[in-house]
Amino acid sequence: MGQKIDRSTIDEEFGRTQHLIQIPHLKIFVAKRLTDPARQTALADGFIVIELGEKASTNNAREIYEIIYKHLRELFIGIAPPELQKFAKETREISERLKTLAEEIERISSL
Repeated sequence: MGQKIDRSTIDEEFGRTQHLIQIPHLKIFVAKRLTDPARQTALADGFIVIELGEKASTNNAREIYEIIYKHLRELFIGIAPPELQKFAKETREISERLKTLAEEIERISSL
């Protein structure tokens, strides 16, 4: 199953980020697994936590990419201004309607 990241690792990473010339606006901690205290500490220290559930390798690179992409997408959509979120929703709805229209056109043209 592998060892989980513990709180001491989070404390070290937090200390490292505090000593940078410019403190990052966004801190993301990506790991296979964290202990509960480590997760709570990371979140309290302002980290975005992404737990992969498995070690990243060339064999699972696509799955790992999807996990990270999903988390970051949700994060950025969540912090987008409401007006931008509204446009994204309208765009999805228009896209679905266009897909339906294309299917109807294909169906009619094959009669």
